[in-house]
Amino acid sequence: MLRKYEKRAEFIKNIFDFEEVGRPAYVIGPGVNYKYDDFSKMLLDPQLQLKTQLIEIKAHDGIDDDYIPMLMPTFGVVGLPEGFGGKVKWHKKDYPKIEPIIKSVADIKKIKKPDVKEGLTGKLLEYTKYFGEETDYRYPVCLSEHYPPLEIMFLLMETKDTLFAMMDEPKLIHQLLLVINEAIIDFINEQKKIAREFNTGFSIGSTGMYIPEGYGIYLSADSIVNLSPELFKEFFVPSVNVLSEEYGGIFLHSCGNFEHLLDSFKLIKNLRGICFGASETSYEKIVDKFSGKAVLAPHLGLNNRIRFNSLEDFTKHLMKYKKIDTGNYFQLQDINSLGYGDDAVNKIGSFNSTILDRDRIRGLENILKNK
Repeated sequence: MLRKYEKRAEFIKNIFDFEEVGRPAYVIGPGVNYKYDDFSKMLLDPQLQLKTQLIEIKAHDGIDDDYIPMLMPTFGVVGLPEGFGGKVKWHKKDYPKIEPIIKSVADIKKIKKPDVKEGLTGKLLEYTKYFGEETDYRYPVCLSEHYPPLEIMFLLMETKDTLFAMMDEPKLIHQLLLVINEAIIDFINEQKKIAREFNTGFSIGSTGMYIPEGYGIYLSADSIVNLSPELFKEFFVPSVNVLSEEYGGIFLHSCGNFEHLLDSFKLIKNLRGICFGASETSYEKIVDKFSGKAVLAPHLGLNNRIRFNSLEDFTKHLMKYKKIDTGNYFQLQDINSLGYGDDAVNKIGSFNSTILDRDRIRGLENILKNK
């Protein structure tokens, strides 16, 4: 890691240790101007993918936040599902999608653990080596596949079929989740071997949230909003706890409204942090239950259930309702739902965000520093 970021990394570690540091940690996503015509081409070309990520890193120059640069070889979240037999559909204007392949109980029984050195996961391992060599290992490489077992199962099956299968064939579903867990661990360990300086805790996306080494891995689980507390406890928690024990904890992300599951989160072993859309799940409710117990990492989200008038309004809300300064890791990124700027789908690194000018960035910094 570049020396100029070492102090930031130590500060973030203090946040995770809940030491009194006088302010929350925060990362501002400025957006970038670089445009392209084909999303899939960018993902499938390691040279172009690396170029776009280095442009993102450059965009953070001059911002006084807690950003730590990262590199993340990625195909979105289709690598492991493809290994299990999922058919990938590539898109010019979006991340690739997986067509569900499990249609029946018989199909569940056919699922076998993939060789992570083959297929798209194999390419991710190749990209990891390429990214490191091309940058002389200046930046840590973050985890490329960040879905927990149940989330992968939701990709391999239609949502309603998955929910029915949990109730009708629970034993088979548990067996499938064990197989998926084994593949996840295989992939993480293979990627870790390749990168000279590797941190499995990095977040996805342009904000570059940092999780100190040994403090767990970041897992994205948007589909938990479909689960009842009973299904969450029976299927999600046991499989995630396997990963928590393997890697020293879990930093859990979910964008939707999962307030009905908050009491069940206590069953997750070593829950290091919660990353969530504060316009879907109430920031105040998260603070009430987890302040001082898990690192809280709110972002604006879709801005539809709990609405904010601006990114500045959102930031002031976070500062007003936080209980303590430490243990907070705010993500500040402008999105189209607030109406700023033109549609940004064609801006690399800004798939859901618009560009913040320097005056607005300075204003956000002042709010966060109580100036």
